[in-house]
Amino acid sequence: MTGIASRYIGFYVGGILFFMGLFPVLGAVFTQLPKPVVGGVTLLMFATVATAGIRILSTVNFTHRNILIIATSLGLSMGVAFVPDVFAQAPQFFRNIFGSAVTVSGIVAIALDIILPKNYGVEFDTAEQHLDDGLKPLRQKVS
Repeated sequence: MTGIASRYIGFYVGGILFFMGLFPVLGAVFTQLPKPVVGGVTLLMFATVATAGIRILSTVNFTHRNILIIATSLGLSMGVAFVPDVFAQAPQFFRNIFGSAVTVSGIVAIALDIILPKNYGVEFDTAEQHLDDGLKPLRQKVS
């Protein structure tokens, strides 16, 4: 996303942020930033993350299995985002975990990837998609 390939940069930035957190004066300076500025920077940051996610999705070979996983995880996470009180009657522990759309999306996607068989929906996929998933070649239909 940033074009920097070294992990050490992340470690250095994390160390600098940790060190800055030890001084409350620096925190007080950042709290004085106007809310529209913080909102604009936050909007830009999340838009950049969303763009990186779309770029990653553009490299995915969309088989029926992958489409089902993506659609289900995004649909459930949008439900949590648009109706935040959906888990209002659930225990606090459950609300802490599933109250975030990002968490719901990630858990559902990982669970479906584990649960759904790798050959789910292959009868609808092309031969190239089938081979890209690492499955055995499709048998050609004999007419």
